[in-house]
Amino acid sequence: MQAHCPTIQRLMEEKGISRGVRYQIARLLSLEEIRSKDITSDILEELRGCNKDAAPRVTQAFSKTSPNANDNSVFDQAFAQEKAANVRF
Repeated sequence: MQAHCPTIQRLMEEKGISRGVRYQIARLLSLEEIRSKDITSDILEELRGCNKDAAPRVTQAFSKTSPNANDNSVFDQAFAQEKAANVRF
C-alpha cells in the first residue's frame, strides 16, 4: 500500500475533492478495501461536493470497482451504532 500518490493528490485538488472524502478514501486504502488504482477520475467526479453530501457516498462509489469496499464496513457499522445511541428523550 502506498501512503501517498502525487498523481492522485493532484487529481483530487483539480476536482476540488473535500477533506471528508479524502479522509474516507485514505481510510479505505489503509483498510486495504481499495487500491490506488481504484481511484479514477470518474469516481472522483462522482464524489465532488461538500463533506456532508459527498463523504457518505465514498464506500458506494468504490463498491463498483473494488469488491472489498462494501457498505458493511466497520466504520459504517460503528457510525450506525453511534447514531442509534444518540437518541434524545
